[in-house]
Amino acid sequence: MKRFPLLLTLFIGTLVMANEEAPVKIMPLGDSITQSNAQSPSYRFNLYKLLTEAGYKVDFVGSTATNHNGVNPKAAEFDEDHEGHWGLRIDEILFKIHTWVRDSMPDVALIHLGTNDLLQDQDLSGTFNELAQIINILRKHNPTITLLVAKLIPSNRKMEALEEFNEKLPAFLDGLQKKGSRIKIVDHTKNFDVAKHTWDGVHPNAEGEQLMAERWFKALQDVLPKPVK
Repeated sequence: MKRFPLLLTLFIGTLVMANEEAPVKIMPLGDSITQSNAQSPSYRFNLYKLLTEAGYKVDFVGSTATNHNGVNPKAAEFDEDHEGHWGLRIDEILFKIHTWVRDSMPDVALIHLGTNDLLQDQDLSGTFNELAQIINILRKHNPTITLLVAKLIPSNRKMEALEEFNEKLPAFLDGLQKKGSRIKIVDHTKNFDVAKHTWDGVHPNAEGEQLMAERWFKALQDVLPKPVK
């Protein structure tokens, strides 16, 4: 009889542990706009704060935790894992994406890709074709992954190409919709001012990073499990 309370306690404890929701694994996937440099924490810091302060259980995942040329200035304050790679085009990311996804198995991917391709004069059809390959690889490893794909932030270079990409992105993604693996567009262009929200005409400054974080957060609220109060 004396053992029963102990066994009951252990059983209840096991149930509590089993019922705890695992954090949703989120992969920020992109180029320098996702990674940022050693002077700026990137939109990822602001987004992580918004998510955790709202009660969401999330785990940022990726093969790197550093910024370009240094440690993230807010590294001690958030989960800095990510797949942002300074200067890389989509075709260069394709060389390694299999390994990155296999090792981290994200539930959600935040994709902001195409800027470097267009700035380096790659044609739109080639850029979309490579983006489709990225999406196919993500789905190969996780058939139920949720994909949040960004309209690219404006730039003071190749603006016409970026605008054409953003204009045609919805129809392109409509053709990739698949049962069980949702694709949602996140519009980072609305109210984004190159002069006000970037520090060099391409990369977001503190205000731009906050704006991006708010856009990602709003989109994630539609796809993440509601936080337990």
